[in-house]
Amino acid sequence: STPFCIEFIVVADLNSQNGFNIYGRCKKEVTVNGAKQTPYFTDEYPTMTHWNNGRYDNLKMGAGDAVTFLLVYDPNKTGVLDTSYTLMYTARIINRQN
Repeated sequence: STPFCIEFIVVADLNSQNGFNIYGRCKKEVTVNGAKQTPYFTDEYPTMTHWNNGRYDNLKMGAGDAVTFLLVYDPNKTGVLDTSYTLMYTARIINRQN
């Protein structure tokens, strides 16, 4: 319930063979125990935003890629993106190298 702001960096190891995705709040469906669910569409995941006042569902990361986020939580923030993605908790991309 306390507002915070913290810089968070994710780096994919050099020469790694497998890429991966970083997910923010989104409506991606996955199957869990035979049932389709949207586990990423919860207030526990930040809305992943970019510098152009938009949002991403996910970022694909490959060998040597790096992304710096500014994680911001403000319980008094009332804005939304795309009509249903709250700005109360955001992962703001401030730098990306791929």
